Amino acid sequence: MPSTVYLIRKEFLQKLPSAFEKLGFRQHFSGKSTAVKVHMGERGNLNYVRPPIVGKCVEELLAVKAKPFVFDSLTKYHKHRYSVEDYYETARKNGFTEETIGCPIVITDNAVKAKGFLDREVGVSKEVAEADALLAVSHCKGHMFAGFGGAIKNVGFGTIDQKTKDVEHAAKRELLEAIANHCFAVLLQFDAANTLFVNVLNDISPYCDCHDNAPFGIMKGIGILVSDNIAAIDRASIDLINKEFGKDFFQYLGYISPLPQIELLEEQGFSSAYTLEEL
Repeated sequence: MPSTVYLIRKEFLQKLPSAFEKLGFRQHFSGKSTAVKVHMGERGNLNYVRPPIVGKCVEELLAVKAKPFVFDSLTKYHKHRYSVEDYYETARKNGFTEETIGCPIVITDNAVKAKGFLDREVGVSKEVAEADALLAVSHCKGHMFAGFGGAIKNVGFGTIDQKTKDVEHAAKRELLEAIANHCFAVLLQFDAANTLFVNVLNDISPYCDCHDNAPFGIMKGIGILVSDNIAAIDRASIDLINKEFGKDFFQYLGYISPLPQIELLEEQGFSSAYTLEEL
């Protein structure tokens, strides 16, 4: 049965609670410790998810007496998110503090051992694994190595430790397979009902938010998607981007097809079939 993906084209903050409630938000998140997974942007980048969107998600969690914390892991590359101290300063400069967002900001490299669908160890971020629920807020854009960066990429490479990232890159394993495997390992830590995904299709740039000099988006904003199915929301995001662009956006950029990261999760039971409902 197709999953419903809700599309909000305007009045984002006003309509977000309605999308949440249609997906059983109160039932599944009430009272739960919730990791709000966000890429808070490299220092100098201006395309990352705006703090008020994340703050609204936190506000809704607090309204149902959940215990949210905004989370991200450290990077493999050596810029301004490689150490805990440097990333906290970058987060502050980019507008992510407990005062602005309304809950603790947690940045660590702590990990617990886990397995995905491949027979190799994955270091899943400890604080995420120990949470009761997961709400991933992802900025959709092009990605030079993955083709597309959305919810699967945000979860798959944003909730693992530096050691796992180093091993995958050093072995030169196929990146989309690694992203899907890591994502699956993280999702196994949660009851499926206790996960929710928000994809932001605005400021759609050819480059990841890791780039400190990424240009502004090269196509206008489309809106915000909300779903409880990570494969469906990423598939809907790709379809909407290509439709808005008038042709395959990722092929135009000269990138690999992003679809394998979705197809690999489909093999694990995450159907990408969806119906789009505009709010």
